[in-house]
Amino acid sequence: MYRKSFIKSGNFPAFCIENEQSYGEQYTGNWWKKAKESIPSVAHILSIILYSDATTTDTLGKGSLHPIYISLGNIPTWRRNKEDAKQLLGYLLILSAKDEREKNPLNLKN
Repeated sequence: MYRKSFIKSGNFPAFCIENEQSYGEQYTGNWWKKAKESIPSVAHILSIILYSDATTTDTLGKGSLHPIYISLGNIPTWRRNKEDAKQLLGYLLILSAKDEREKNPLNLKN
């Protein structure tokens, strides 16, 4: 699926700008470094990213879908933003109220 060079395990130095540490990727942070040091050398950290981004399904904007995607934080951002670096898992069901009474969660009791 991905060449090994695209998947990072955290063995990269963070950028240093005027004596301040700058973080660009998840695997450049202090937490990642500490976590990497606490596991066996043959093990790797896998960062799983789940996200949803609503999209309209018609020209009037009345219909919408909320797809759920998965990606890996180990893949550099420039590569992770490409279409083939994420996978569609499914869709969130969006319920709409028919009237004001249904919008109040207290009215949903049995």
